[in-house]
This record gives sequence, C-alpha cells and structure tokens, in this order.
Amino acid sequence: MIVTAVGGFAFLLTSGLGALLPAFELRGILLLATFITAFYAALVTAYRLFLAFFPLPVGEIAIGSKEERIFMTYILFWLIFFHPIVTPLWVPVPFTRLLYKALGAQVGPKSYFGGPVLDAHFVTVGTGTLVGARALIVPHAQEGLKLGHYPVYLGDRVTIGAGAIILPGVTVGNDSIVGALSVVAKGTRIGEGEIWTGNPARFLRKRTPEEMGHRIAERAPSKAPKENDRFGASEPGLYS
Repeated sequence: MIVTAVGGFAFLLTSGLGALLPAFELRGILLLATFITAFYAALVTAYRLFLAFFPLPVGEIAIGSKEERIFMTYILFWLIFFHPIVTPLWVPVPFTRLLYKALGAQVGPKSYFGGPVLDAHFVTVGTGTLVGARALIVPHAQEGLKLGHYPVYLGDRVTIGAGAIILPGVTVGNDSIVGALSVVAKGTRIGEGEIWTGNPARFLRKRTPEEMGHRIAERAPSKAPKENDRFGASEPGLYS
C-alpha cells in the first residue's frame, strides 16, 4: 500500500512535468530521472514516518513480539529499496552524508562515507570523520535466533580505513584510527586518539599530540557515551 501510494505520487508528478515540457532529445531521460527522484524522496519520507510511529528498540528483539513484526516491515524497506543503492555505492561520496542523514543517521559537518552504512538511524558520526572505501558499519547483530540493534558512535575526526567493518555497539573516540580491513568486534570501546588494527581489531598504540595537531590538549573532554550507557539511544550532537 505504501509503495503504491509512493509510486502514484511519483507518476503524477512526472506526468505533470511531462505535460509542461516541450519535445526535445533528452526529454525521456529527464522524465525518468524525475520519476526516480520523486519516488525515492516520497519513499524516504514514508520510511521516516514509519520509524517515527513504530520505532525499533535498542537491544534484542523478542521472537513473536510486536517489535519483530515492525522489524519485518522495516527490513523490507531496506532489502527492496535502500540496500540496492547503499551496498553497490551508487551515490557519489560527496552526497553520502545527505543520503545517510535522510535515512536517519546523525552526521556532523564534513563527515563522509566511502562504504555502506546499514540501519542508519542507529549511527551517530561526529565532525570531520571519514569512513574509507568499502568500509562497512553494521549496527544490527543476528546470532542464531537472536536479533538486536545496538547504536554505533564515531567521534570527531575519526578515520575508518578501507574495507574495515564496524560491528554493533562500537564506540570510536575522537581522533582515533581503525586500520584498513580491520574488524572491530561487537561492543568494543576505542578511546580518544587510539589506533586499532587487525581481525579482531586490537589496540596498537596511542597517537601523539603532534599527529593530532595537539587537539586533545586543547579540547574539552569527549562526550562519548559511558560504558554503562553505550547501548542507550543516540543523543543529538553527541560529538559536536
């Protein structure tokens, strides 16, 4: 029903534009682009409204519960409409922040993504953070029959190396680096200015003040979530 309404809206908008446009060589391409843009704009709006009225809980989802039924509708949105766009990386990197903010992520200024972010509304990213090419952020965990969502927090000026995987419940502090192809295990907490690498990722060393431009000494303490509330709801402006 939602898809029918969204498709109908996009069709009416495109038809109206087609009636106004004169015939020219690229008219068909322009109308197709208009339909796709209108369709996804309406679809994202419907998706965000759905999550506003039926939010997914943080933590494990009980089998047979109302939350499981909500999740089944939610996952259909992702698998059918968003996953084909996010996973093959059709969206150019400069526009990724807009895409993930539209899907519910909290993203600070000058932060960009070279890889897919799943369950975007469970992800909070600070200012000046870079997620490298083909790196993957996954806030959900499916372990046998258990399924749950655990927020991921990336601080300010964080670098996630190419091909790295950030698993559910991970917190990465300001000015930290996760090496290329590393896998940060579920629930890992990386402190400020630390370098982690490997599979599973392990602490390598602390960055020097010179490497960070003396940022730690000049900056107020981090607002990253404490250990006992890491899995709580994400806070607006968490790392600003």
